Amino acid sequence: MRYLKIKFIISFSVLVLAVLSCESAPDIKPKIYFDGLKFRIENTDAFSYKNVDLTVNDKYEAHIDSIPSGKSYEIGMSIFADEEGNRLTTDKKVLKMCMDCYILDNKKRTYCGDWK
Repeated sequence: MRYLKIKFIISFSVLVLAVLSCESAPDIKPKIYFDGLKFRIENTDAFSYKNVDLTVNDKYEAHIDSIPSGKSYEIGMSIFADEEGNRLTTDKKVLKMCMDCYILDNKKRTYCGDWK
């Protein structure tokens, strides 16, 4: 019986420590627009997006240092390139964009959106 009590106390302590050490950060909610030539990313959150990596169609990538809270950033589609250096051009249909960034105490967040 004593063994079970000790085991329960240890298990409960580990659970409490795990919950307390788990830091929650909010999701990001950018608004992303595409006009056929450039993307506009609006930061609608109350915190900055830092070290922003953008990916179009799971292939073409670009980087932005930061987008402050309440601000927007425009980036031309020709800035995006794949691993071989090929640029995203108007003859390629934009279907999806994903954004990875760091927020509040360097917590990484991801957002993806689709175009139809």
